[in-house]
Amino acid sequence: NTGFHFIDGVAFPPETWSEVAQRTISASDAINLPNTAQRTVACQILGYDTIIAELNAKLIDTAQRKGQNGSPLHYSLYTVNLKDDSLDAVFLKVECASTGRETLLRVHPSIKTCSSAVPWSFRYNEDYWKLLEAES
Repeated sequence: NTGFHFIDGVAFPPETWSEVAQRTISASDAINLPNTAQRTVACQILGYDTIIAELNAKLIDTAQRKGQNGSPLHYSLYTVNLKDDSLDAVFLKVECASTGRETLLRVHPSIKTCSSAVPWSFRYNEDYWKLLEAES
């Protein structure tokens, strides 16, 4: 088997494709894939809860906001030692207001709360984000 194999339109080398498709790729390998599209697909298939658990991430904050249809959106902030820096990495688990899909966003290591992480991720002023009544 030479060439590339695809998952969700993203090309993978055969060995990596097999690990991702069979969910045998480790969380550490998934988050360290050099190709951003491959990393995103691998993390989605592996599952963010699996990644959080496998990396022994520590929950440091949670928050809930109202989405545009009134249903709650959940946020969780985690720290994890990735052994790639002198500081622990900080990840914000977010829920998309329109699709409900979850993702992990890496935020600045100095961030300690969801209410700081969300506006930082989307380049909002923290005060502006606090004024928003609902996310869309």
